[in-house]
Amino acid sequence: MLHFRFIIILFCLFSFAAHAGERLNAKQLYQAGIKSFAASDYKKSAICFAEFISRYSEEEMMQKAIPRITYFLGCSFYNIREMGKAVDEFNNYLKLAPEGKYCEDVLFRLGNAYQSMREPQKAVSAFNRLLAEFPGFKNKTDVNFQIAVCKLMQEKYEDAIPLLDSLSKQKNNPDIADSAMAYLIRCLYMNGNDDETLEKIKYVAKQNPPSAHLPLISSIALSLGDKFYDDFEYEKALDSYRCVVSQNSLQKLQKKKIAEINRKLSELKNKNAETIVKTERLNTLKSQLISKTEISNDKDAGWYLRLGRCLFDMDMPWESAIAFKEMKEKFPTNSAAPDASASLIYCYAQIGFYDEARKDIDEFIKKYPNHQKAQTLAFLKAESYINQENFKAAEKEFKKLVGKYPKLNNKDRAEFYLHLAQAMQEKFTTAQRGFIKWKKTYKKSPVKPNADYWLCMTMFFNSDYSNSIKSLKSFVKKYPDSSYKPDVEYRIGVANYMIQNYKKAAIQLANFVNTYTNHALINEARVLRGDALAAMGELPRAINAYSESGPSSGPYYHYAVSQIGKCCKMLEDYKKMVKVYKNYVQNIPDSPNVVEGLYQLGWAYRQKGNLKAAREAYWSALTQFGNKQDWSGFNDITRDLNKMYAGSNGFNQLERRLKEEAGGARSSGQLTLASRLDIVLYKILKWEKRNKELKQLLTQFTENYSTNILGADGLIFLARENIDNGKTDKAAPYLKLIVSKYNENPVSAEAELRLAQSALKNGKIQTARKLLNSAEEKSNDMKIILEISLEKANLALKDNMPKQAIKQFEEILANRAARGKLWPEALYGIATAYEKIGDYKKAIPYFQRIYVMYSAYSNLTAKAYYNSGICFEKIGDITAATNTYNEFLTDNRLAGMPEMVLAKKRLEKYIK
Repeated sequence: MLHFRFIIILFCLFSFAAHAGERLNAKQLYQAGIKSFAASDYKKSAICFAEFISRYSEEEMMQKAIPRITYFLGCSFYNIREMGKAVDEFNNYLKLAPEGKYCEDVLFRLGNAYQSMREPQKAVSAFNRLLAEFPGFKNKTDVNFQIAVCKLMQEKYEDAIPLLDSLSKQKNNPDIADSAMAYLIRCLYMNGNDDETLEKIKYVAKQNPPSAHLPLISSIALSLGDKFYDDFEYEKALDSYRCVVSQNSLQKLQKKKIAEINRKLSELKNKNAETIVKTERLNTLKSQLISKTEISNDKDAGWYLRLGRCLFDMDMPWESAIAFKEMKEKFPTNSAAPDASASLIYCYAQIGFYDEARKDIDEFIKKYPNHQKAQTLAFLKAESYINQENFKAAEKEFKKLVGKYPKLNNKDRAEFYLHLAQAMQEKFTTAQRGFIKWKKTYKKSPVKPNADYWLCMTMFFNSDYSNSIKSLKSFVKKYPDSSYKPDVEYRIGVANYMIQNYKKAAIQLANFVNTYTNHALINEARVLRGDALAAMGELPRAINAYSESGPSSGPYYHYAVSQIGKCCKMLEDYKKMVKVYKNYVQNIPDSPNVVEGLYQLGWAYRQKGNLKAAREAYWSALTQFGNKQDWSGFNDITRDLNKMYAGSNGFNQLERRLKEEAGGARSSGQLTLASRLDIVLYKILKWEKRNKELKQLLTQFTENYSTNILGADGLIFLARENIDNGKTDKAAPYLKLIVSKYNENPVSAEAELRLAQSALKNGKIQTARKLLNSAEEKSNDMKIILEISLEKANLALKDNMPKQAIKQFEEILANRAARGKLWPEALYGIATAYEKIGDYKKAIPYFQRIYVMYSAYSNLTAKAYYNSGICFEKIGDITAATNTYNEFLTDNRLAGMPEMVLAKKRLEKYIK
């Protein structure tokens, strides 16, 4: 509000123009108006000033006072927001006093009044006149802002944009800059400058503190996003949607801004007249904010839905799922909630979250059983099992689907998937019948080519090769451009091979190989063509066919080389066989099949009578690959190499060569290779029982080779030596290093087994269980597998599950690989289990088998004797018990066993 100085006008002229009573009334009226104006009682001041003008405007002596009174009357009307009357009085003032002292303020108020009356053109005229006549106007920035707003009201966006852009960059008045930016965004949007609008919105979104005009900007961002989305400009749409502010956040920001405005308004009270500009602007902004503080859940729900759809169309299903989930959880009663739920399910399906998708589908169908998307989602649930290759569940779900929805929109596809699921479960006869019926029912279905293909496949995989050939040929003729065509042509070749029509198979597969050079089945086709030619006796041509599968063909390369080797043997072409296997060994040095390759290479050399070359092939492999710590073929190769050094002279040669190669490896810094060669030498010395040299070599081994250069075979060698010598604590570090460093190596299973056995001795049962389970998963050594089974069976005994333990022990006994100590330990375990159950008659024979057949294992034999005697006592056969104890006590091989002392005490009891 403007506060004016009270001007006491001396109505000296009144004494010449009127009676004293009249002068007194004019003075009182004027003073009453001024007093009311000063007290902000503008209604009363307006009445007083209007009365004054009505009475005295025609009196010549009052003409000097009338312009001033007119100004105050106009201000009074302005302050009580009667803008029409204010405009009339302000225009009267400009006529009465075109150069009056209040013209500057009148023009500013006049422009504001016109703007308030929604007459922007008149407002602009008033503001332009103000700037023209008063270029030094203190609130020029605000005037320019109001002009820009008027241009916006007139939809003259081109005129408003440069003004607002300039005002948005000025720093002296941040409130105006903030408002100008908001209106600039609106102008740009309304003028179709979409890209520039987006850039300005993104700029505002980053500002701190946030704009007071966020409701407007956020609303424009949402509309702009829709516009970009409709034009398929998804990235820009996403940028726009991300600048939208939730209604809840807007409310919090608006309340905070209103409190800030109230604080500023309180600071502006009782100040000079210049504060009117700020007061006007703050009150306008406050009224705008107050009108927009209500929350609309529909707006936020729509925003989340738009955001989710945009992200989904941008192939960002994970982010899209987050938006749809927010929408679903925050606005469960919104009319768009079902659509959001359905869209969330589509996202889950796309990112492979099938369990979550199925859970939500069940919830959706239960909540919205009649929704138009219910059937589609039910189909999606069944299809998810196909995607997970859970064909049993898929079959069940598709049967349920077609039963529940007899008028299912995509029933043809559902029934196709049903039969596909059956085929994938190898229910070929059932699937074949289903596809035949399907073809009769859905003659115009777009899925028909797929159904025709799988009908062929059910015949093929059901070993109906003759009929499948006819069906496959018919498919190629019917669908020459099908993506299935290459696969079908390959199957025709395979089917001919299976019915021993090798010539047709070879021709068909040759065409396939030459036509589809990059097909996934190309290498399979090459080797099968080789097999067909070999079966025809065309061995040279078969070798050429096999040779097309090189090292890059993976397992087919190994098969192809093996087949070439067989062909070479039949042709007695050992020279070619040597060449093939030399290349093979060089190409796959790290393959587990390299040992077989080396054997075949050595065999070929031996057939040529070249034992030296055969040996050198093995030595070459050892020296070439033996220094790689993670190479696991060393032991297998040296085991086969030993066979090439028969007799004592041969062993001497092998020993010399080992020492020579190990020394050379140490000299060249190939310490891993040297350690492996020394291990082989150690085994020879151990076999020949050269104990003194053994001890010396073992000492040198630990000095020469630190654990960081040893492979898994070197570490297990040290661990085994320590275990065999009763130093299990010293073995543990080597075993742990194997598990941590060579976890994928086959030796790792043995390391975990030994660590588990150590843990069992120390009472760490849970640790032992984990180690045993891990070892069992990775082991491919039958002896180790049986040892693991033995330990797990013993654990079952400890867990008081004797029946389970018996079953596990019996599985060990049934395996021919269970030799040595494993067999009597399994026998002892079974006997102990029966003893625990209380079935002593069944326990006794197992104990007896131990001391009759496995007396070499003194610890087990002593225990078996003693426990057998106890069992006889339990069943009341004292004679058998005393005979068993006597037999035990007279066995000199078991002298000193702790069970002997116990048996003696039991026997003395019955002798007395």
